[in-house]
Amino acid sequence: MTPSVTILTLALALAAPWHSLATSTTRRYTLKETYNYQNFFDKFNFFESRYGTGNYNDVDPTWGYINYRNRADAEALGLIRTVGTDVYIGVDHTSVTQYPGTGRSSVRLESKQTYNKGLFIARFSHLPKPVCGTWSAFWSTGDPWPQGGELDWYEGWNDQTVNTPVLHTGRASEVGPCYLSNDGQTSTVTHANCDNYGGLWENHGCTTKATQADPWGSPDGGIYAVEWTDDYIKFFSWRHGAAPPDIASDSPDPQRWGTPSVLIANSLCDINRHFASQKLVLNINFCGAAGLSHIWGESCRGKTQEEACGNYVARNPWAFKDVYWQIQGIRVFA
Repeated sequence: MTPSVTILTLALALAAPWHSLATSTTRRYTLKETYNYQNFFDKFNFFESRYGTGNYNDVDPTWGYINYRNRADAEALGLIRTVGTDVYIGVDHTSVTQYPGTGRSSVRLESKQTYNKGLFIARFSHLPKPVCGTWSAFWSTGDPWPQGGELDWYEGWNDQTVNTPVLHTGRASEVGPCYLSNDGQTSTVTHANCDNYGGLWENHGCTTKATQADPWGSPDGGIYAVEWTDDYIKFFSWRHGAAPPDIASDSPDPQRWGTPSVLIANSLCDINRHFASQKLVLNINFCGAAGLSHIWGESCRGKTQEEACGNYVARNPWAFKDVYWQIQGIRVFA
């Protein structure tokens, strides 16, 4: 049963509309770094699947039916490119593959820079279409994992209709407890204990379900932001046109943005103990969690008439034509 925790003291502070006056606790943010079409791929390492080592973690740490390609191969295969002033990151949607065997080609990017606190704003002009067999995510993770924490800002699999942000932390017995509460956020908590080993199964973490206002899977893209301080971590998301007016400025003020979609409160989770030195990760995986029997069976087994996720992904490349990111940019403020 999910623990129930209440944060009464945060309710008023988090209810302020965008147009309210800034409080004395307003943090002044300054633009420090920009990822855009001119430098995007230079600022990331490409995780490359290594088959033949006997250790599937060398192929994919999350056990997907996948073949992550290096930069040169990804460019040659058309998995990455610039589109005007946007960045495109997609998957192989033309080749029939063999399952079991080498998985479908995709890209997993991990930022060269690591971050400790700040404000992160990512703007997308297209988000990956939710399709059976896919597992798309935009997230950050510390090292070692899970002791360094993980913040899954955008995550989901198969044909789900909403974003399901997740947090992972180390063992509570070693690094202390971390919980989420429904108070002070718009997303619904579906499992409150963030201990990576204290969930419904190992690697579960604490899970949430975003509202329909989140632009999950939108072909028009959307905006995702994370504010990380000593006192809290907040996730925000908006469809284009619904974002705060200062979102594109060089000095945005999150205090004016209203209630976040997810709130990690220091009173329930020691921020500085659980989250540090996070690298940004952006990827599109196949199967893995999406192919677990109980998850695949929710709708995709019947919809695809395939017993195994890998069989569907291998035989139906055309299903993944619209499974891609198109990114306007990521900006980092401190």
